[in-house]
Parts: sequence; C-alpha cells; structure tokens
Amino acid sequence: MLNKLLNTFGTRLISTVVQLATMVLVTNYLGAYGQGAISVLMAGITLILLVCNLGGGGALVYLTPRINTAKLVLPLYAWCLICALIGTGLLYASNMIPGTYAAHVLLLSLLIAGYTIHTNILLGRERVIAHNAAALLQVLAVLTAFGYSVFLGSHSIGTYIWALYLGLGLSYLTVLLMSLRGNRQQKWFGLGSGLKSIATYGVIAQLANIAQFISYRASLFFLEIFYNLDAVGLYSVGLRIAEALWILPKSIGMVLFTRIANTEDKTEAARLSLRLSKVSGFLTCLLVLPLVLVPADLFTWIFGKDFSAAKRIFLLLSPGVASFGLSSVISQYFSGLGKFHINTYAAIIGLAATLVLNFLLVPSYGVEGAAFATMLAYLLLSGYKIMIYLQETGYSLRDLFPNRDDFRQTYEEYKIWKNDR
Repeated sequence: MLNKLLNTFGTRLISTVVQLATMVLVTNYLGAYGQGAISVLMAGITLILLVCNLGGGGALVYLTPRINTAKLVLPLYAWCLICALIGTGLLYASNMIPGTYAAHVLLLSLLIAGYTIHTNILLGRERVIAHNAAALLQVLAVLTAFGYSVFLGSHSIGTYIWALYLGLGLSYLTVLLMSLRGNRQQKWFGLGSGLKSIATYGVIAQLANIAQFISYRASLFFLEIFYNLDAVGLYSVGLRIAEALWILPKSIGMVLFTRIANTEDKTEAARLSLRLSKVSGFLTCLLVLPLVLVPADLFTWIFGKDFSAAKRIFLLLSPGVASFGLSSVISQYFSGLGKFHINTYAAIIGLAATLVLNFLLVPSYGVEGAAFATMLAYLLLSGYKIMIYLQETGYSLRDLFPNRDDFRQTYEEYKIWKNDR
C-alpha cells in the first residue's frame, strides 16, 4: 500500500506543479478575464460530468472487484452521451456558457467522461500506478501544448481549449487500452444486475459529489452574476492555490479507498483510516503555514498585476482547507465501506451553507465574501463527517490528534517498503 501511496502523492505533486505552471501562463497572458472565462467554462463541463457520474463515478471503483465491469461500459457510454447533450443544451440556454464554446463543452465532457469510466475501473483493480501515469500525461500535454502556443505568440482562450483536447485525448486513449487489457477474459452477460448495482451505489455516491462540487464552485457563479469575469478569475486563483494543498489528503484517501473497497475487515479499515487521517490532517496544516506567511507581493509577481488580492483570498480559505486534510480521508473510509449516503448528507449540509452564505455575503463583500462563505462551508462539511466517523468507529475526539506512534508506524512501513524495492 505504501508504494501506491508514495507513487500517488508524487504524481499528484508533480501534476499540481504542472497545473499551477499552466495557470501562471493563463493569468499572465490571458489576464483575470481569461482565467475567469476558463474557470466558468470548466465549471460548466464539470457540472455535466457530475451528472454523467450518476451512472458510475466512485461507485464503479467499489463495484469493480465485485461484478463484471465489462457489461457496464457500453451502457455507461450511452448514459454519458445523453447527459452531455442535454447538459450542454441547458448550459447554453441558461447563458452559463457562450454559444461559441458549446461544441467544445460537449466534446470535452465526453472525453473526460470516457476517461473517468476507465480510470475508475483501473482503481477498482487497485492499478493505482497506471491511473497516476495517465493523469500525469494529461496535465503535461496541456502545459506543453499551451506553452508552445505562447512561445509562438498565439495565446487565447481558444488555444487553451485545443491544448485540453490534446491532453484529454491522449489520457483517454491510455486508460482505455489499459482497462481493456485487463478485461480480455470477461464476457458480456448479466447486464440487468450490473445496471441495478450501478443505480444503487452510483446515484447515492454521486449525489454527494454533485452537492460537494456546487458547494465548492457556487461562489464562481455568484461572482459572475453579481460582479464580472475579472472577479471570477481573481477568486479562482486563490481557490486553486488553496486546493493545490489537497494533494496529500487526496492521495492518501484514494489509496485508502481502493484498499478498504477490497477488504472485508472493518476493524482494520477503521484502524488504518484513523492513522492515515491524523497524519494527513497534520501534514496538511504544515503545508498551509508557509503560504500564510509569504508576502502578498509574491502572489502578484507570480500571477500578474490582476491578482494582487489572491493572498487575501487564500487566507480566508485556509482554515477550511486545513480541515479538509482530515475529513477527506474519512470520506474515503465511508466510500470504501459502501456507505456513500454519509458523504451525501455531509455534502448537502455544505451545499446549503454555501448557497445561503454566498447569497448573503457576495453582493456586499465580493470576492472576500465568497471566500469566507466557502471556508465556513468547508468547516461545516468536515465537522459533520468527523462527528459521524467518531460515532461509527467508537473513537473519541482525542483519538484524532496525532501522536508519535502514528508517525513511527508510518515511518516503519516506509523503511519496509524501501528495503523491499
């Protein structure tokens, strides 16, 4: 497990650096307006994908060790096509995306949906390293393509979109071939039972992701409605910096999810999740601290003159970001046990708080109000997950504080892994 964890963290770290480098190019060459337009565009695509993933998503990871996934692929593709067509039409009709980008939203949504289906199958087989390689290929291709266009003096929102096509297309083909290679001996049978399983687990699991995404990104749409794309661009940079610190808890959570989904020992699952969540929470706080201390001018120097307030946005978000270091690992514990409804309830709480607080704060306080609303939603969402986790496992609040044994045991596992290499 440690091998997969270190590989996942390393891959996510490199991917985050690459994504931040891409964002630096966007902010410096396209400005706050360009960054805002791309953020809204990607948020619209992600909304479509969230509905697509009602037919699978993380539930596919849980179901892969338990059923024949080959019988699900074509129905999931058909479902994603329907969702992309309807979703793009609704986004265009509601003026959430410009008409000139509607076709791109449709095609990019389909590419990412196909990529997601096959990466979830890989994760369900615990092929974490293969998943990581495809994810890294995607972001590197986008950076290379957009960076080359900047070098040639051709930089626009359009060139960034074409860079997305390249990155997503290559990564989709990669995971498609990887997942098919492990499926050669499977036959297409039992379609009805497979779809029933997806409906049972997929919808419940994905409702949590939909609610959580809206709570994370609702501020972008409130800022677009009450202000402009420049405000969206400024806020999105602060948000992306904050979320970049989630690479560690997300890496730990993904590996924990695949491990728990493939075990029946609930006692071991609880013990492992407790230790990893404590280590994750502590290290996430350490990652937040340096960015709290760096001068605001550094943000302006990196991202450009339009983003002088990015440091202030990050400071407002930071308490919620730190809480996520603990609660995100706990989320994967529930998902690995198939208890997706707990994450759904938590996400709904966060969504309700986000909508109410953004409505109250954004009109008067702008990007600062949006950041404060998001931070409070993070804290409420995390608090609920932690409370239910303690009830489910019988641990106390004191048990969530890391101690020397947690780090010692993690270090011992690292030494064993290093000697076995």
